Amino acid sequence: HQQRKQKHNGGLLTGGAKLDATVQLWSSSQLSANNDNSMELDDIEGTTTTKETETQQLSKSSQTISTLGYVFALEVLPDRMEGSSQFAIAGARYNTLKIIL
Repeated sequence: HQQRKQKHNGGLLTGGAKLDATVQLWSSSQLSANNDNSMELDDIEGTTTTKETETQQLSKSSQTISTLGYVFALEVLPDRMEGSSQFAIAGARYNTLKIIL
């Protein structure tokens, strides 16, 4: 059996609390722009450490997904077609599973 290598686009899914009941998709470009605020420094002993500079707080995601509602678990389901960047998102709460494309 041959495994296909899936390409990860670097995004992040987060789920809100009961009152929010949305899933937020944060794009890789949003995350990498915020992550560029750290720099590596070489100290006297020759080891490399990372010094955090001022980071900005992201408050607006690239996409809000309200159809999943309040969820306890999220899973990205990649397309089985080789080379495809398409995916589905599965959200679970109690004994319910919703899948959106």
